[in-house]
Amino acid sequence: MKKRIGVTRRKINIGQALAITALGLVISGIVINSMHLFKTSVYEPHLENFDDADIALMQVKFLDFLNGEWHKDEKTSFGVLHTFFKNWGHNDHKKVTDRLFFGGSLINDLSFDPLQIWPCLHGFAKEISDMEFDLTNFEQMALFARSHYITHKILHDAPESLVLQLYKVSPEKTVQQFKMELNSITFKLQNTLYPWISETFPLIRDMQNSMVKDSIGIAMTCGNGHFYLAQHLILSVRRFFNITLPIEVFYAGTNDLSPGKIAALSAMPNVTPLNLRNFFPAETHYGSRWSFKPYAILASRFQHVLFMDPDVAFLKSPLSILSSSLYQRNGLVFFRDRKVRTQERVEAVRLLKKMNPILSNYSRRNSYVYSDEEDHDGWSNEEMESGFIPVDKGNTGVLFSLLLAAKMNGLKEREAVFYKAAYGDKESFWFATESLRVPYEFVNAYSGAIGIAEIDGENASKICEGKHLHVDESLQPFWFHDGNVLFDYWQDRPPNFKFSELTHIAMHANASLDDLPWIDGIRCLRRPNSQVFPLTQEQARLILAYKELFTMKIIPVDE
Repeated sequence: MKKRIGVTRRKINIGQALAITALGLVISGIVINSMHLFKTSVYEPHLENFDDADIALMQVKFLDFLNGEWHKDEKTSFGVLHTFFKNWGHNDHKKVTDRLFFGGSLINDLSFDPLQIWPCLHGFAKEISDMEFDLTNFEQMALFARSHYITHKILHDAPESLVLQLYKVSPEKTVQQFKMELNSITFKLQNTLYPWISETFPLIRDMQNSMVKDSIGIAMTCGNGHFYLAQHLILSVRRFFNITLPIEVFYAGTNDLSPGKIAALSAMPNVTPLNLRNFFPAETHYGSRWSFKPYAILASRFQHVLFMDPDVAFLKSPLSILSSSLYQRNGLVFFRDRKVRTQERVEAVRLLKKMNPILSNYSRRNSYVYSDEEDHDGWSNEEMESGFIPVDKGNTGVLFSLLLAAKMNGLKEREAVFYKAAYGDKESFWFATESLRVPYEFVNAYSGAIGIAEIDGENASKICEGKHLHVDESLQPFWFHDGNVLFDYWQDRPPNFKFSELTHIAMHANASLDDLPWIDGIRCLRRPNSQVFPLTQEQARLILAYKELFTMKIIPVDE
């Protein structure tokens, strides 16, 4: 028997069910052609014919359609809809789809009609808007989140011509009633999924409107243990990269960051410490250091947020990411973590596949989920590093991905499910983005290392106990993390700083699927000598300047 959200349904093939739906559209008196729809009576879909997997497939196809991936002959029924996307920012629709096919669910689906599946999606959204779900059931969480995202996009982002087409295959009697129903669904699903938003923003639309349009700023989270690193990061981006952008430092109450340290940050030019509990008190009261990140990005007043962990250090200006093709294309950039495979993290791969049983064309090509064996769950299980996350919250998909990532880092969700499967918050950002079918891309290289190089064989070297290095899309060294230049950032305090020796860089680009170069208990990165380089003079000077900045400018602060 088919089951959907705990309800037993009559089993029927999805193709047959959609055929029944299409027949229902005709019987209801809705005459369809490529240019006009005339609505003569109310139609309700046969939701009992579909289970969760059917709904997920329809959601995915519809989201790929909204992303501009559907391209049919304009003379065919509904094919004219693809021209709407020319008015939606896709000036060359075929170029867009040929370039990437991020989702890919429509590549070979010549029978796809968005108006055919809309009544089912709309009916499903209405049905679940009055339901609750188990917070530990991530599969249902993703179904609810996709319904919420689709409804919001149609209500607020879709061209009016598309809204009218969808209205004419919906049961509401007037366009106004249709929009009111969409608004009601979004409000109810917001309260089901993200009830903590209303503590600061009555609606997600209010959150969108609260951002200063086109504003750019830096945001970070900081507790007492990372205070001196945060001070150093702020001073370094100001001094070495001439960045004068406003900086927001988020903390969770004075037990997290002491009043003395808050005052010290406030005294720094254009730096604003902000208590996350004033934004989302329910979700951040019992937070952990990892879980605060998506909430901080959401709370930031900036549209373009450069989120940084306090322990990162840059080898080139972080502002350069804003002009990268990845950011310009998607409104976000993700950086890969080390390519390692440990058995205890395999469950995270399986969790992703439960949330999104129809993975995007893009994600199926990465080593995290790639499998050529039935029982093989990918070639790596630490895919993303979240120390530096640039995002454009003005992009609706990016914003909704952040909301879902925050949901996954909620107290019950993380303790019962997510942190048991994955290592902290890191994977939540791309899991959420993937589950909502929001286009994203990783920089095409895994985390490398910066440290001391040792010869390891005839044509290879290794860096052990180094810092984790990340490159930009041109494969140039960009930033590193794991305590900045400090030897032990958990123990080092002013004025007794100890520093790591950082003389070489090891890259991990152009890796094969089965290339797992982290050895000796993943302490060391072993690479061919062609991917191991001494620091340039400029990089070496910058590392020395970072050490001097710790020694000369970072002083003890009273609690």
